[in-house]
Amino acid sequence: MRIACLTLPLILCCNDDRGAPDKGGGAVDTASAGADDGVGTGGGGAGDGGEEPDPCLVEVVDVSPADGAADHDYRAPLVFTLDGAAPGAVLSVVDEAGSPVAGRTEPGDGDTTWTFRPDPELLPETAYIATLSFCGNTDEPASVSVAFTTMPLVDPFTCDLTGRTFWVDLQTATWTEPAGVAPLLLGGLDNDILLGVARHEGAEIEIFGGADDGARAQDFCQATWAFPAGDFSLAPSFSVGPEDTAVSFNGFPVTMEQLAIHGDFSADCTSLEDAHLTAQIDVRTIKELVGELLGVDEPDTICTLMAGFGTSCDACPSDGEPYCIPVEVADATGAETGATMTCVAEAYCHPLCARNDSDCDVADFPECE
Repeated sequence: MRIACLTLPLILCCNDDRGAPDKGGGAVDTASAGADDGVGTGGGGAGDGGEEPDPCLVEVVDVSPADGAADHDYRAPLVFTLDGAAPGAVLSVVDEAGSPVAGRTEPGDGDTTWTFRPDPELLPETAYIATLSFCGNTDEPASVSVAFTTMPLVDPFTCDLTGRTFWVDLQTATWTEPAGVAPLLLGGLDNDILLGVARHEGAEIEIFGGADDGARAQDFCQATWAFPAGDFSLAPSFSVGPEDTAVSFNGFPVTMEQLAIHGDFSADCTSLEDAHLTAQIDVRTIKELVGELLGVDEPDTICTLMAGFGTSCDACPSDGEPYCIPVEVADATGAETGATMTCVAEAYCHPLCARNDSDCDVADFPECE
């Protein structure tokens, strides 16, 4: 039995002065306008006619780049994420001299994310401060600021990845999720995986995955996995997802919900570095697979077993049922194989598979779309 997963985390930020931020966790400072006694300044406070103040009900939960980051990609946007809608928020950026940075601000996800896209792009190896001001229509206007420095200038990426295949070493990767269970699952892995680049055009990249045969070559008896289209605008870094993605392990269909992958290709296109995957896996879809590995195949029993190792089954993004476990694999590396992967549409149905299914018409085997 072979299974395979390849395995992209931001800083917790607080908004106003209702609670002290956790500085040890990298939280950013928050500035909040309003009187020290809690009375609002918007004209509706308790000290202004006895009415209840209109509070700010949202907080910043993620910021990219993190406060204090010293390696932000100067080509990348800046993103603030809140735990609720903040219509009318203002995102501004200044350089170390306090001069405003030109760009455009884009709200997203129902005004819960605010993205700043510099125009032109930021300068390399330069310090900046980004500030999100929100809740301006309440009695508790708030702002969150992060200070960061951009990375050195990146050399242009000139090689073509199209048609290249990379063997990904799972045995030396860092499996952080599912907590406690990852080493047990890793013990059941006797093969790694392959990543093939179907298309590389400028800022776009299409990657698909497949099982290797134990010798860094493709196992043509296993169906390949189609990943979402990837972003290569920050080359040599690429990112894929998050998006629900169907994969197959030895004929077992598995849906990886909100699959996200990112990593770096080498400048000469011969290796893959720092690959990182996150996803949620519905245990209801892998009960047969887990049964072979761990000896239990009922979803509730699997979740109970996982809890014993320190991993809880949480709500699945697809239907909200508590049967999803997190998967996270970091620091995976890969080397180019020198071969080109073939897209295989159906397991045990390819002319190069020596164990074709009796129901498969190999002479007219299914083509990948």
